[in-house]
Amino acid sequence: MLQDSLGGSFFHAKTALGKNLEEIRRLDDEWCQLHKIYDEQFSEYTNVVLNGGSPNEEKVLFDKCLSLVEKIKFLSEEKRKLAREASDNINSHLETVNDICRVISDKIRETSAADTLLKRKGPSKKSDKRKEVEIKEELEVNEVLNNDTVVAMENEPIYCICREVAYGSMIQCDNDKCPIQWFHLECVKVTEIPKDDELWFCDKCSTKKNVKRKN
Repeated sequence: MLQDSLGGSFFHAKTALGKNLEEIRRLDDEWCQLHKIYDEQFSEYTNVVLNGGSPNEEKVLFDKCLSLVEKIKFLSEEKRKLAREASDNINSHLETVNDICRVISDKIRETSAADTLLKRKGPSKKSDKRKEVEIKEELEVNEVLNNDTVVAMENEPIYCICREVAYGSMIQCDNDKCPIQWFHLECVKVTEIPKDDELWFCDKCSTKKNVKRKN
């Protein structure tokens, strides 16, 4: 959707700028024609004045020159307006493009951060309601445990009673003070993930709390 907006912005900018330039070229051609006519009229007016023409003839030629000057000034102002409009349109579209690019960049960073969190840091202790975490690693295999790929990395957090890194499906103990917190499903022989409103305790915590663990 954002990419479509970006493409649409470029399309509208190109269309608007094209119309502005086309109109400026048309006005410029008209301006050149009027200026040529003005030069001819002014030359004729000068000859009449220098050669002692009649006052009426002088006035007619003067009025023509004055009218041409006003038209030329009008066209010049119109060209300036169109140039300013084109500049404003370009700046407006550039701001739109910058905003869209900023949103896309933020989403890319958010996605990258989320992927890094899952792939590198493992389960978060703050996610009390989350019972299952799917973590997929595509790095070099150092060891295989229960058909799941385990990547042993330097400073990688370890979990579960097997004391291995996070991988596959995991479940969190609902005892906030549990020293382990997260367990691989197969290690604790859990075959069905409890619902969000159901509590689950590991063997050690269920013994302390005298709570029967649900498998």
